[in-house]
Amino acid sequence: MNFPRAPVLSSVAGRTAVIDDAESTLGRSVRASLQASGMAVAAGEAVPDLYCALSPFHGPFGPRTRSSKPSRARIRAMATAMARRGRGRMVLVTTEQSRQVFSSAGARQAALQAGELHWWRHLAAEFAPRGVLINMIALGYAPFAGHSLPPEAERDYYRYLAIRRPAHSDDLAASLLFLASDDCTAMVGQVLSLSGGLGLCPIPAPSKATPTQESPPPERGVQAPVGSNPFLLQGRTAIVFGASSGIGRATALELAARGAAVAIVARSTDALDSVVSEITSAGGTALAIAGDVLEPGAIESAVQRVWRELGGLDSLIYAAGYMPLQSGDTGKEGWQRTFGVNLDGFVRASEAAIASWVERRRPGTIVSVSSIGAHEAVIVPNFESYGASKAAMTQYTRCLARTWARHGIRANCIQPGIVRTPMAEWIHPRFQAGWIARMPIERLCEPEEIARPIAYLASPASDYVTGEVVKVDGGFVLGRIPPLGDAP
Repeated sequence: MNFPRAPVLSSVAGRTAVIDDAESTLGRSVRASLQASGMAVAAGEAVPDLYCALSPFHGPFGPRTRSSKPSRARIRAMATAMARRGRGRMVLVTTEQSRQVFSSAGARQAALQAGELHWWRHLAAEFAPRGVLINMIALGYAPFAGHSLPPEAERDYYRYLAIRRPAHSDDLAASLLFLASDDCTAMVGQVLSLSGGLGLCPIPAPSKATPTQESPPPERGVQAPVGSNPFLLQGRTAIVFGASSGIGRATALELAARGAAVAIVARSTDALDSVVSEITSAGGTALAIAGDVLEPGAIESAVQRVWRELGGLDSLIYAAGYMPLQSGDTGKEGWQRTFGVNLDGFVRASEAAIASWVERRRPGTIVSVSSIGAHEAVIVPNFESYGASKAAMTQYTRCLARTWARHGIRANCIQPGIVRTPMAEWIHPRFQAGWIARMPIERLCEPEEIARPIAYLASPASDYVTGEVVKVDGGFVLGRIPPLGDAP
């Protein structure tokens, strides 16, 4: 393969889409975005590759109207038709009100919308085994979708955001295209928020007299899919920690395939050389840095080398990880090593990258690779320290997103489930079978399926996404219970 390749857009071009409520304000914007990306918007009775349902409850964003509610019977019929074919994508576009409590919005409307989301989650779990992947987008304040607030209320709203601007049409287009593409094959029933970090629950400054931003930037229109591909990383530089195998290796290859110059950090020089060779032989740029994240100064030195030898740094990906299950490393030393690799190394890497960006007044992106073990109590010997360290990593990432947003720095977290990596080889086959039985996609995830959402979060396509915890777990966290009596 020659680098760079064209992710996302190349996989959706020529495919068909049906938009529910296509003549609404939001529907017309979505249709224009999909058509600009090369998709054909089909008639309502066709069985498309993508079905997009619009349920934009305006609530606190005004005006006090909303588009017609999508018919559940029609949605289920569409999912069934896709399942007969063996493939399909469905996306619900709703409003962030479903996950926030706005004092200016009615509780009944919020409850109805929350119920709608939960219905879609059940639908996702039901149809994923039959090849239909269903996810949701929660849209924040978006004038292009028909939202309208008085100037004073608009200014107040921005004070509650990490990224203080409204959602634009190209933000929605990029997220929708990502969920519809071949880059998204292990996300099931997830909500991707386009709210500029509203979910971080920031506390605004006491004074309303000097808001950070008096008014939003002008609406950009549907530009992202036209002319340039926002999923590409040409001219950008990334550093990937833990890049010798598994998710880190796949991520380094994916970033390079999108045009990024990639610095890869790990202990194994042979494995690093193999990754560099694969990237450079395909026409990419890569720098191997042998180092142990537990060694004092190793992380800081690696970041400095990237600036010195590759001329810049735009993205930090921290995929280094350690699970005491691998070695039976118990007791205090095992706990310290687990936290040292999974949390302390990430903290040091983030501090080094952020310091370099702030000093140079450069924006940057951070993506941490956590685990659904951060919030699911998986019963595995010695798993407590791993789960606790990943939970700390997740929350640290969210705090970074809020703290450094004013410097143009975004931070997001990926939470994989069980993935076919060297770490997973330590898991007993019967335990794997039990885990897979609870996943709607009914299989292990592949490292590449985690790498592609990471690349999305590192790209301009996700410029309005920060502080998000994106679960790429095949739907495990939906809590699917297999038919009782059929447990493996």
